[in-house]
Amino acid sequence: NAEAMVLSPGFIDMHSHADGSLFSGDAETRAAANLVAQGIPTIVVGPDGRHPPWPISAEIAGYDAGGTGLNVVPMVGHGTVRTQVMGEDNERHATEDEIRQMTVLVRQGMEEGAWGLSTGLDYPPGSYASTSELAELAGVAARLGGHYHTHTRASLKSKGLMAPWEEALDIGRGGDCPVHLTHYRQSAAGVGSHLDYLELVENARDEGMDVTFDCYTYP
Repeated sequence: NAEAMVLSPGFIDMHSHADGSLFSGDAETRAAANLVAQGIPTIVVGPDGRHPPWPISAEIAGYDAGGTGLNVVPMVGHGTVRTQVMGEDNERHATEDEIRQMTVLVRQGMEEGAWGLSTGLDYPPGSYASTSELAELAGVAARLGGHYHTHTRASLKSKGLMAPWEEALDIGRGGDCPVHLTHYRQSAAGVGSHLDYLELVENARDEGMDVTFDCYTYP
């Protein structure tokens, strides 16, 4: 009897950092009852360009070995891949050969079960990546059925309020890749309009792009 109740599909948390805790040996933690009880059976992990551990297969094996109460959608972390190739010398643009090596690792991660490429462009090493580097890597993910999941480059706001999001769409166009904009919201009340944000997405969709976004629930 569901009278006075709501029947809903499970929610998907499109930006979760719970992957670390899910490796815990604590069975209660791995059951993730706090999320399941809120109707969240599926989480996207490895956002912001960060994906510990590497390779992707190690994380997936960790879930399989101990079990978890959630469906887990791992992303290839751009920052993780960049550090694998460039080490700590990553506060610069990558060379063509380094980008080629990164494409190999992105392909590996996708083949091991990732769902796309994530970036965190507000902090190292992602903040040093060029638009063209990111487009090339997003293209690798796209060709294997993945999408580009991005925490955008806030420093571009000096060129216009929507410039960070516009770069994200340029990366999607360059890689022929679906784009998911994370933290997609006004920085404060009265800074721009929500209509600007909706228009950017709607125009991209009208253009034929596959664009989605999430917005966290802070006031």
